[in-house]
Amino acid sequence: MGATAAIGYPTTDELTLSTRSGRYQHFRQRDDSADTGSIYWSSATGSWPVTNGIRTRWLALNGADSWLGLPLSYEEEVTGGVSTTFENGYIRWNRHSRTTVEHKPDDRTPHLRTDLMGDVDGDGRSDLITAYNYEEGTASLHTFTSNEQGGFAQPRQAWVSAQGNFYYTHARYASGDFNGDGRDDVVALYGYSDGTIAALTFISEGDGTFKHWVKTAELPSGWEWDRTKLVAGDFNGDKRSDIAVIYDYGDGVTGTHTLLVKADGTFNAPVASWKSDAGDWYSSSVTYSAGDANGDGRDDIIAYYGYGSGEVALFTLPATVTGGFTAPVKSWNAAPGIWNSAAIKFTTGDYNGDGREDAAFIYDYGDGVTGAHTFAAKPDGGFNAPAASWKASTGDWYSSSTGTPVSGDTNNDGHADIAMMYNYAIGASRAYTLLSQPDGTFPGPRGSWYAAPGTW
Repeated sequence: MGATAAIGYPTTDELTLSTRSGRYQHFRQRDDSADTGSIYWSSATGSWPVTNGIRTRWLALNGADSWLGLPLSYEEEVTGGVSTTFENGYIRWNRHSRTTVEHKPDDRTPHLRTDLMGDVDGDGRSDLITAYNYEEGTASLHTFTSNEQGGFAQPRQAWVSAQGNFYYTHARYASGDFNGDGRDDVVALYGYSDGTIAALTFISEGDGTFKHWVKTAELPSGWEWDRTKLVAGDFNGDKRSDIAVIYDYGDGVTGTHTLLVKADGTFNAPVASWKSDAGDWYSSSVTYSAGDANGDGRDDIIAYYGYGSGEVALFTLPATVTGGFTAPVKSWNAAPGIWNSAAIKFTTGDYNGDGREDAAFIYDYGDGVTGAHTFAAKPDGGFNAPAASWKASTGDWYSSSTGTPVSGDTNNDGHADIAMMYNYAIGASRAYTLLSQPDGTFPGPRGSWYAAPGTW
């Protein structure tokens, strides 16, 4: 175990592990006051270095005697930092947040990410955008550019905050072309520690990255961030995406507030429009999306409502010429017992290419059976009864392992598709696309980008 440039010079002789067969030696860089590296060897694992923050965390967990066991790899590049594999898991260090976290081999971390869809480079194909929680007040945006087949390339880190400057869990995210340049941007509705809630715009650079956010309009004083829901769309028909905040006032009172966009992609102050009567609309039971459901050139709010009774329904909140919204109109519903609202993942897009936004359910039938259902939009902005298409065989697709579905035209054929991130039980991830057919239905998912366990 001689000295190496990577870990410095030895500070100990070769030492024997106390509780298992094996040996180790500690190392230190020339100008450091404490050891920063070690090499551990056993006949079963071979010889591998452990260095820097990963080493510190591993030793704090009791090193070779911890549940992780001995190292099995060098430090390897992963999203946001590096990782070292051990016998029974891995430790990741993030170079931006400076966090070091241990994982079991099959740990899944979708709770750290939010997926969006948008054409970030202006090529006519919708790309996948992921907001990523690096923890310790550090977050990033990643883009997966789409190809002609509707699949996705390796992700690129498109923006990252300074450590402690952006708390992922304080933000809601949406995408849209806010400055009208033909490329989709990202907005975050951010809740500050002092109670302020503001819109932060990340403008696309055109190469798959984003400029640092610009803080613009604030929501009314006294609002609570956890009572807000966010959607983006061109609500007044000016060819630039606006944002709408749906606010839960409590006691079944909900209202819509539009923040019209300015030419530079920042937002005007919110303007209120529809507001429900007490007991009429419980926003906590609703999932919202936005799209032009009636083909009038203005995006509407589309709402999936899962009632406590077990009834499920689709509503449209039509947009007005000023970008506000009129009262929800119910167009489809199913009686209790037909659909399980907890098994529905909801998204919207123009799947049949007729210029109207359709709705889709990705439905969990149980036992690893998942299916897609399309609700084609009517000319009045309502929705037809669902048409079933793809349905997985037993054990082939677990909805609980599926991220939030997002919609966009991934292959530039004039029809929106559905993209989903699948998180395997082994800890791996893969991007899948449900390519729409001319009738708005979907064949089976097609996989593209893949991340080995522990790398995404």
